[in-house]
Amino acid sequence: MKNRRNIFQPVSESIIKRNAKLKHYPDSDSLTVASRPIFLEAGYELRRDKPRARGDPAPEPAERRSKPKNMDNDPRPDSVRRAKQAVMDIIRLNAEVWTHFITWTLDPKEIARDDPKEVSRKLQTFLKNKVQRNNSIHVIIPEYHADNANIHFHGIICGDYKMIDSGKKTKDGKTIYNMPDWKLGYTTAIPLDGNITKISRYVTKYLSKDFRKIFGRFYYYGGKGLIRKPPTTLYDLDFGKVEAKIYTPNEFVSFKYKDLATDSTQAFIEEHGFVRKIKNEYYEHGFVRNNK
Repeated sequence: MKNRRNIFQPVSESIIKRNAKLKHYPDSDSLTVASRPIFLEAGYELRRDKPRARGDPAPEPAERRSKPKNMDNDPRPDSVRRAKQAVMDIIRLNAEVWTHFITWTLDPKEIARDDPKEVSRKLQTFLKNKVQRNNSIHVIIPEYHADNANIHFHGIICGDYKMIDSGKKTKDGKTIYNMPDWKLGYTTAIPLDGNITKISRYVTKYLSKDFRKIFGRFYYYGGKGLIRKPPTTLYDLDFGKVEAKIYTPNEFVSFKYKDLATDSTQAFIEEHGFVRKIKNEYYEHGFVRNNK
């Protein structure tokens, strides 16, 4: 067949990388614009080795080493930002699900609340049981108390949890409930309403720049039907024309972030988009289409 392109032919990253990623949520769209093309189109993967000539032996596979899991480590700022964004994605994509914002503490009479391994084991057992028996869906964020030793949790949930009126109310009049199913300490559960974007920002405020991983991870999530990643579209946008605060995590790239109303997204893209001029079509170490 004429003009049939080899799908394994390496192509330049300038062809299949874009500088803007638009995430689509039920209530709005969220735009990330980078100062250079970094977002890879679906279906491609980086090829780091040169093609082998016919008859050349295959290279020896690299030795894989497993890293011991650090149950209590200080993360880099960019990893905190990624975790924060992942939690926001889950909350916004499942906006119709959530019913309560929760706080769970640990009673030293019930558990060694300064032992991350024991606390992690108890928490995961509790969450697994609630998913199986009570149709629980959850995002839970562990956090240290001010003493940087004892652990407690914040999160957002739904499910057939037992709720008991604590007799207290929030400043805006919402009933504060207790959750007797959590037997390891004191609990509060506050009903949710209002703007899901505002709620997601409130929940993720606990993932601050000073946040520390406690169980080797930032958060726990789970539940049947939970959606984790939004559909995305990649674009080429003029970084300088996008009016937003610049975030520069390192010397190689800067970012701008902007929320857009769904009905205004297309007009914004058309106003700020452009066609890049491609200088070189191929690189020696380029990207190949993933045919899996």
